[in-house]
Amino acid sequence: MAEWQERAACKGHPEAWIFDATIRDDPAVWLRAGHICAKCPVSTECAEWAQTEREYDGIAAGWVWRPRADGKSMKWTPCVPL
Repeated sequence: MAEWQERAACKGHPEAWIFDATIRDDPAVWLRAGHICAKCPVSTECAEWAQTEREYDGIAAGWVWRPRADGKSMKWTPCVPL
């Protein structure tokens, strides 16, 4: 685990929020996780990690990887409405 992950606000919460693709279909989980991410001191590092590692399952820095409206591609979507 990276040093920044030790300081993450989500530490101690369900690991599935970070690594589980099934949460893409659960807006209630996005909302809970998004509020935690909003207060996180390492959200920048988290977002950089998700992009660098191509981690597209779960939630990273308050964003979830979701299908676009056309259903043909994916995009990062905020967990909490901006």
